[in-house]
Amino acid sequence: AAERLYKSFDVSSVEIVDAKGITVASVKNPDAHGKDKSSDALIKTALGGSSASGITITEDGFVITASAPIDYNEGQIIGAITAGIAINGAVNRTIGCQH
Repeated sequence: AAERLYKSFDVSSVEIVDAKGITVASVKNPDAHGKDKSSDALIKTALGGSSASGITITEDGFVITASAPIDYNEGQIIGAITAGIAINGAVNRTIGCQH
């Protein structure tokens, strides 16, 4: 599912964590499986039941990132999904910015 989202929406990254904030899937970095992300502010907010977004700085530059809870069975939060879009030439072309 994460791979399909990654390809369908042309995002730079997709990551899924379980209810404890442990990475169970990462499209951009498969080696991240098992990494504890529970201290990440966006993931912490999503695991608390709310969506969150922000701009982060990575080795690739600026990334617009959003996290949302994954609900199951009427409000039971079983994890969170995070997607990011790198702010680069491709994004600039998509939104029509010119340099």
